[in-house]
Amino acid sequence: MSKRITDHDINERYEAVMKVLEERESLNSLTKAYGVTKTTLKNWVRKYNADGIEGLKESKVWKKYSPELKKQAVEYYLNTSSGLETTCDTFNISSKSVLEQWVKLYTSGKGFKSTSRGRRKMTTGRRTTWKERIEIAQYTIANNLDYHKAEKEYNVSYQQVYHWVRKYQEGGPEALKDRRGRSLESKETLTEEEKLRLEVKKLQQRNQYLEAENGLIKKLKRHRKEESTRIGSCLSEFQAIFEYHQETGVSIQLLCEVLDVSRSGYYKWLNHTPSERELEAQQLKKRIKERFYHYKGLFGYRRITIALNRDSKEKQYDKKVIRRLMVQMGLRSHIRRSSGYSTKTSYVNIEDNLLNREFKADKPNQKWATDITHLRYGDGQKAYLSAIKDLYDGSIIAYKVGKFNNNGLVMETLNEAIERNSGASPLLHSDRGSQYTSKQYRQITTEAGITRSMSRVGKCIDNGPMESFFGHFKCESYKLKQYSTYEELEKDIQHYMNFYNYERFQETRNNLTPIEYRYQVAA
Repeated sequence: MSKRITDHDINERYEAVMKVLEERESLNSLTKAYGVTKTTLKNWVRKYNADGIEGLKESKVWKKYSPELKKQAVEYYLNTSSGLETTCDTFNISSKSVLEQWVKLYTSGKGFKSTSRGRRKMTTGRRTTWKERIEIAQYTIANNLDYHKAEKEYNVSYQQVYHWVRKYQEGGPEALKDRRGRSLESKETLTEEEKLRLEVKKLQQRNQYLEAENGLIKKLKRHRKEESTRIGSCLSEFQAIFEYHQETGVSIQLLCEVLDVSRSGYYKWLNHTPSERELEAQQLKKRIKERFYHYKGLFGYRRITIALNRDSKEKQYDKKVIRRLMVQMGLRSHIRRSSGYSTKTSYVNIEDNLLNREFKADKPNQKWATDITHLRYGDGQKAYLSAIKDLYDGSIIAYKVGKFNNNGLVMETLNEAIERNSGASPLLHSDRGSQYTSKQYRQITTEAGITRSMSRVGKCIDNGPMESFFGHFKCESYKLKQYSTYEELEKDIQHYMNFYNYERFQETRNNLTPIEYRYQVAA
């Protein structure tokens, strides 16, 4: 154990000890004044009481303790009610940490040894001749494999003696020859046979390099497409090297040269033990996968984050973490694309744009939006979906599916919305399609006390909420499959409407579904 040198000379220590003994200042104030701990102050006092002012001098030598004293001190500490400080005072032990080490050795069943000065300096190796190595090996074997004795006798390292003895026992004196640098390349002149052998060797090495390069590239392309289970660089390269080495037995050194990665980095990757963070990330990836495929790829990283946080009460995840893991696994949600078509406008019974792109509502049934979109099934037959959306919570309060884009489809949707929300007199926004400028639409809305609003010509964003809804529906349901019958299409629309209202979380509405947000106000 090395001695710790402090910044306080003997006069400062003596001054501090006197202040403690005479109780002129408290321990707390002294520790602040001298910049030491209470334990250090107590040690100074203990040493002063035991040896006087000589005990306060900085010790420059090792203090030796016999095994008998160590055992006696430990047994005294364990068998009496005395504490560490009292025991140190009684047996004149330098510090409590020394006594604590003795106690650990004693309770673990290990014996005590006399205190030494620590490990001696290891002898470094030196250059030797073949005859010297033979002599050292024979000397060590004659002395019952006493490697330390041979180390001292011949001034060589322990490792050198050990390896020479092993080689001598396995291969005799010839095994101790230094054969480094004795290849064909090192010779100045070569025979014709040696030249041929050298050329064949080079061709074999070149062929092996090219085969390894070709095989590794194939494996590397496959691994880069697969999901990564660990964080770090060159993971795909290391995995490819591992598999190719297992299959062919080609040296790791050559494979690392081919992919330009370090050999030490490969072995570090190979012997890696997953950390708690990596294990947690693996479990989180499984949960992300389950959620992603449960919703058929409709949820992106934002809604996956909402779903996971709703399920977990112990830990909440940040959406950036979920996004990073989804990128690693190659999980991408379906993205909406522009449809690129528009409806013809009418100039009869048109209304002003009263909504004026104020898409937020303060309460349910304050603002509605409606529109129609066309769908295809079978061999090109068309179907039409009419829907009305409440802008407060984003829920679809009424919808109808039909085979004809006529007034009847729109009026059925409108009547259903009025029946489900009796007494409501919202602002209803639509485009300028023929159904919405018809006398029948004007009559029904007037009788229900509904205020009409219409988009301007060529301004589809004026009815942005409905454009957004139809975009989500087509991206997340309609475009994912081909419909052979009208009934199959109608069934899928019904399923999506239920999903949209009851299961599709919305970040802008406190991570709630539209119906949850609507009932939250009602409660």
